[in-house]
Amino acid sequence: SKGQRFLGFSDTDTGFDPDKHRGEVVLATIHKAKGLEFPVVVIPDLGRETRGSQNGPVVLHRDLGMALKVTDKTGEAQEPALYALIKARLKEKADAEEARVLYVAMTRARDRLLLAGAPERSKRKTWLGEFDKQYGVVQATDGAEVGGDGWRAVVRHHWTVAEPAARPEETVDAEVVAERYRREGLPLEVGTLA
Repeated sequence: SKGQRFLGFSDTDTGFDPDKHRGEVVLATIHKAKGLEFPVVVIPDLGRETRGSQNGPVVLHRDLGMALKVTDKTGEAQEPALYALIKARLKEKADAEEARVLYVAMTRARDRLLLAGAPERSKRKTWLGEFDKQYGVVQATDGAEVGGDGWRAVVRHHWTVAEPAARPEETVDAEVVAERYRREGLPLEVGTLA
């Protein structure tokens, strides 16, 4: 089909051949991409809450056992000390696994790594929030550079803010985008779906 040439995707492939998909957009899970390298990697949705939260009525831990939330005399749910300890250990383990998976995803990029996410207004932990704590990316001006030892990044803010319904959605002019890429010396490939 038309989309097959543009988009390489399979959830049943056991082996991925990057040469077979050269010039195509490839959607892959982080686990499927492990050990592979791509010219450009996009990691979306870094503004979502990380999965380290345990709020159920029962928590289980291999070494510490099981604990339950209890209800006090006023009907409020309480977390006994063992529950809180197990919850903290499970959160540490989940956070470490999420960090490992994020590391795997980020290290798949050869030339460019695009990290995307809307800033979360809640107090929950997000990876975008963690990047913001370290590098101030949310409040940085568009085009600001952040970096560390051996790497640099340019902060780009592109989002639509909901305003009165009478205002039409802004559109992106491909020529304006192309000119910006040329001006900044970024590689630009233009193609069509055949």
